[in-house]
Amino acid sequence: MSLTELQPLLQNLPSADKLRLVQWLVSQVVGEHSLHLTTTVTNPKSDPLWDIVGMAEGEPVSVARHHDAYLYGTTLL
Repeated sequence: MSLTELQPLLQNLPSADKLRLVQWLVSQVVGEHSLHLTTTVTNPKSDPLWDIVGMAEGEPVSVARHHDAYLYGTTLL
């Protein structure tokens, strides 16, 4: 079966099944190419970006709610 034939079937899958399919596809590609996937869990507080958390002042509710509009210039809904 070709990808073109599969696409309509895949579009109707529930999101959870789509995620499982993506996991399965990634594991297949990794296996075929003898790649190694690693998961690194680090302490997020050791990330230097945490040093800037809380530095900004202003309207946190507005920024949180409309961050895409501010970052990407999209229209506020």
